[in-house]
Amino acid sequence: MRSGYIAGMFDDDYDDNPFEPGAGLPPPYLAGREEEQAVLRRGLGRLLHGRAPSHDYALIGPRGNGKSALLAWFKEHILHDPGVAGRVDVVSLSADELGTKRDLYAALLPHSEWEDMHIESRVGGGVSAGALGFGAKGQVDETAVKGHLPLTDYWLREKLINRCKDDKPLVALLDEAHMLEKNVGRVLLNASQKARSAAPFMLVVAGTPGLKAHFNGLDAMFWNRLDEGEMGFGLLTESAAMDALVEPLKKQDITVDTNALSACLAETECYPYFLQALGRQLWRQHTRTDTPTLTLAGIERALPEFRRVKENYYAGRVQELVEQTLIPAAAATAQLFADRAEATGPEIDAVLRSVLPAVEVPVARHALRQFGYVWQPPDRGVHPPWVPGIPSLMTCVLTAPEAKAAAAPPPEIRAPAGPFP
Repeated sequence: MRSGYIAGMFDDDYDDNPFEPGAGLPPPYLAGREEEQAVLRRGLGRLLHGRAPSHDYALIGPRGNGKSALLAWFKEHILHDPGVAGRVDVVSLSADELGTKRDLYAALLPHSEWEDMHIESRVGGGVSAGALGFGAKGQVDETAVKGHLPLTDYWLREKLINRCKDDKPLVALLDEAHMLEKNVGRVLLNASQKARSAAPFMLVVAGTPGLKAHFNGLDAMFWNRLDEGEMGFGLLTESAAMDALVEPLKKQDITVDTNALSACLAETECYPYFLQALGRQLWRQHTRTDTPTLTLAGIERALPEFRRVKENYYAGRVQELVEQTLIPAAAATAQLFADRAEATGPEIDAVLRSVLPAVEVPVARHALRQFGYVWQPPDRGVHPPWVPGIPSLMTCVLTAPEAKAAAAPPPEIRAPAGPFP
């Protein structure tokens, strides 16, 4: 009886629901990213022929647009595609795992290299075997081990080249790259450039719209020469958004009628995270009713739970803006986009000057871009326009109590009535 009770408890949650919003996993159907997939496959094709791509790859866009999902798809492709599996090595990392150069070296080089260095350090004498040639607090010990190369950036590049030439080509995937420590980032980008010139190595990074500015500040060699490797991740087209919802349902013989689909697009704004969240609720709605077609009435029954997910997401994002003291800037920017889909940089700066001192405007604009509140898609020409990350988030910001308080005139200070002593 107990086991049956427990199984019943989880019937709604443990079904074979293919939609997993927010997990950073490949969605059940990766819609609208065919060009980006093709670009990565082309780079991989060069590795399979013993050549490195001529540039690194950067997936750039606000959170929730599928960058992590594409990295996960690419890793799965390398590991399991019949034409690739076993022929290329892949390492998957996040910036929070690379706090020091030591972390970077350990991530990119095979364990055998560290075992060798461990032994060599003991044999060479004068260097702690446990420290692996590193000093306190993760700082690299630049002193050469007797008879061996020192653990320097040059050592990393040479070992990385040897790994890719002597063993298998290597693909390094780095998520949340906008959070990468500067001293680590500079070493990584320079190592990539040097390794690609001599061996089949491929680096793919993903980050929020502040990624380019962050990496440009590292003074790394040739970093900004990305060509087709720079890929923007924003809202999906309506056609791709429909596919993201319809294709996984179709595999289970579930159809969605046209009116219901239009309602789904309006609710999600073609934002990939919202599409997955709504898909999850639609799937659950189907399992409860077991109807082969999701109609508008069925969609409306799924919407309350989806809207709670959406509201919780907005609450968290607004709180982040509050904690970063960005609400005045965010609210002013939202007013600018109230009747337009895009704006120029000078227009953004003008509305920011209306609520901030002029010296704070560049900092606020950078912070809003890093946040993904507004950004410049990289595929929109020499002077790309600024566009909202999620238009409806701006509407939510305008209704926040903090935004209303920031917009209110200061209270009038009146002199107390009555005679003064």
